[in-house]
Amino acid sequence: MIGNSSFEEKEKAKNELTQRLYNHYESLSDHKKEVLKNFEKEKTVEQIQAIELVNHEINTIRKEMQLESFDIPAENYHIVDQEFYEHNFGENSWATMYFHGQIIFFNEKNVNKDLLLFASCALHESLHLQGHITLEVNNDENKGTRVTSFRKGVSVYSTQKKHTEGKSSKHFIGLQEAIVSQQEKNSFSSLIDCPLFEKEKENLFSEKAEKFKDELVDQYPNVQREEITFVSEDGKDFGFMGYKDQRKVLNLVCTKIFEKFPEQFATHDDVFKLFLKAQFTGQLLDIARLTEAVFGEGSFRILGGMNITADSATQTLESLGIESTS
Repeated sequence: MIGNSSFEEKEKAKNELTQRLYNHYESLSDHKKEVLKNFEKEKTVEQIQAIELVNHEINTIRKEMQLESFDIPAENYHIVDQEFYEHNFGENSWATMYFHGQIIFFNEKNVNKDLLLFASCALHESLHLQGHITLEVNNDENKGTRVTSFRKGVSVYSTQKKHTEGKSSKHFIGLQEAIVSQQEKNSFSSLIDCPLFEKEKENLFSEKAEKFKDELVDQYPNVQREEITFVSEDGKDFGFMGYKDQRKVLNLVCTKIFEKFPEQFATHDDVFKLFLKAQFTGQLLDIARLTEAVFGEGSFRILGGMNITADSATQTLESLGIESTS
């Protein structure tokens, strides 16, 4: 918590956030309850079971890092009407998460196609929601108490004062998506072997689907064959892991750190786990020191400037002096 508000005001903001997590529906306003009543689609039994598996997977990771585990209740996951979703959140995402509401929304059009696809999206957004958060709580004589996010996972946002002055900024957005989507990819191999997804796994690796995958990777250069998570019966619709370019930067950074400090890390994945732990804890010092020890002073700031575009990822590699094969 940061800001000029009293300890009591900050505790109130913290408690309200906790209420939105563990007493989610009760914490919603009457208007929001009415909106959900009109636009939310009921989750299937299998989707609720998939959410339970996602929570178990993330908690297993947290326990390995000696972090406290907790479940995101199924009621915090909302599958909503396509028109409502795209009007509020855009057409380019299948799911989205809001820290302040402790809520995850899914576009019915996409996630109801395939149970494994739903689980993969739920895992990605849950990793975001389980990330560290630092609130800024300030008292304003005219506007009262204002609560905003200063930290979300590894990302850092400008203060309320900077925002008011028109100097808004955000850092480590690309790195955060790289961390989350890389763990989504790592965990996908665990999820797909669960009996709940037996039919989806069979479909994904069927002879017909394998042929479609060959066609898809030829048609879409940004799609890697092993990262395709869903293929429709006619091969015209598919799902795949996102943020390929940002993950490439993160993996190359981890590789260079591993090569520099072989006595400190047994595997490349051990380096990645430090970045993932920072997403959960918000503690950036360890990964900052390692990055700057390998790439020089100011390099962690360069990594923090990476956004979610492919051009930004390429520029980050160039600025860090990393040569890469596509």
